[in-house]
Amino acid sequence: MKNKLSGLISLDGVAIGISGACIVHCLFLPIIISVLPVFEFWIQKEWIHQFMVILSLPVTGMALMNIMQRRFLISSFMVVGLLLLLVAAFIPALHDHETVLTVSGAMILASGHLLRWHARSF
Repeated sequence: MKNKLSGLISLDGVAIGISGACIVHCLFLPIIISVLPVFEFWIQKEWIHQFMVILSLPVTGMALMNIMQRRFLISSFMVVGLLLLLVAAFIPALHDHETVLTVSGAMILASGHLLRWHARSF
């Protein structure tokens, strides 16, 4: 059990945590802004989204390099999730759809990391 837990904490757990932070940030942003207007100056800034995506790139990249080639479905989840996050954070024309793209991408990416961790435990 220790190997399974350490595998989750080492790489996939970090990636799932980053995805979770993205989801929390996107879903609770309106509540946070209405309750804490003092923090609005940094919560709504685009650099937060871009920073989170850039933070997830090396973690997901390492996970993709370590995944077996026969795990096409898992790597597809990870690539599609990461692409959705990149599109949402770096294409200004899609700003109106940013929350939907970011939450979807974070959930898909986290699912890929969870599937990867599960596949490695067997």
